[in-house]
Amino acid sequence: MESLNWKVEKKNKLYFNTYSYKAKVRIVGACYTYYTYDIDTYIQRINKWRDDTRNNLVFKAFNTTDITYWDTINTTIIEKFMIWRSTQSRKDCIIRIQNDHVSIFSNDMNLLKSASYITDEIEYFKVQLTTSGSIQLKNKKHYNYRTYFKGKRINSDFFNSFNKFSQIYKSNVANISPAMIKYMQRQWSPYMYMHGSYFIDYTDESFLTILYMHFPDMLSKTYKLEEAQKN
Repeated sequence: MESLNWKVEKKNKLYFNTYSYKAKVRIVGACYTYYTYDIDTYIQRINKWRDDTRNNLVFKAFNTTDITYWDTINTTIIEKFMIWRSTQSRKDCIIRIQNDHVSIFSNDMNLLKSASYITDEIEYFKVQLTTSGSIQLKNKKHYNYRTYFKGKRINSDFFNSFNKFSQIYKSNVANISPAMIKYMQRQWSPYMYMHGSYFIDYTDESFLTILYMHFPDMLSKTYKLEEAQKN
């Protein structure tokens, strides 16, 4: 295990407030493995979507050939991912899929190491907890405070309020985490769940009052942003 190249992430809390370690890997097509447990079913699904979107999602490869997104899926790696995933207990880890990126959170380093069965192109991270009440950033901008959202299901009122808020307060006033903006651009559904890693940065401490006016039941902890000391 010592041979793994662990990257340090300075955070004010553990991953999901529980896990010290994370493995992350890009697997094209991973987002289509939800509720799919064997490779034959998976291939049938993506072939259907390939036919439905044959004229869409096309990009140039090496300026010579048109290749669809579906053509870039490596079904061997997909199958290995599904096999590996089926052997893991939810008590020991959380597996999160965001588009083509798979993140695995656990306190069991051997479990994370076993993910190399899928592919060798895995990055490994570990949390280094910062001082309680503050977050140290390597490249701190002019924002001085960060408030996190709660990890919970999103109702339609919050969805609509957030989209109005993001239009009113531009980046010079508030900085909304890019992952949250991207997530909230989709169409609302009653099954939408927001992870507790989404946040808003702002300069003036009084701005927190505005946040509570817009999102009274969705805000979590607030931290002061500080410049990380250079070694």
